[in-house]
Amino acid sequence: MRHKIGVALQDVGLDPRQSGREILVLQARLFGLSTAAAATRAEELLELVDLTDAADRRTKTYSGGMKRRLDLASALVHRPDVLFLDEPTTGLDPASRLVVWEEVRRINALGVTVFLTTQYLEEADQLCSRLAIIDSGRIVR
Repeated sequence: MRHKIGVALQDVGLDPRQSGREILVLQARLFGLSTAAAATRAEELLELVDLTDAADRRTKTYSGGMKRRLDLASALVHRPDVLFLDEPTTGLDPASRLVVWEEVRRINALGVTVFLTTQYLEEADQLCSRLAIIDSGRIVR
């Protein structure tokens, strides 16, 4: 079942010593892709999240928005059917928030079901076709 689910947590967990490409290839290899398939998938995802130009830079040089987009790509490496995003824009500047919103829309347009947790009602309004409000673990609306 794990291969059907992708997760991007609120805190981005990227190794600052690795490049974006290295992180994606490693993630793909951990999901069982061959070396060649992992390299191809990394290229596809770097293009999807518009990080091709920064692919070989260490992630410690990435902006917050770039790190968030790479984390999204990492959650998609194994082509999940469902993606869980926990507060994907927390701490981002307004321009980076808009870029992440566009990435989420693109991912959803590819057929991936996206579950989004957010405290920003504007974000929920922009990105969600269905909405549930949860309080103390129970859906209240």
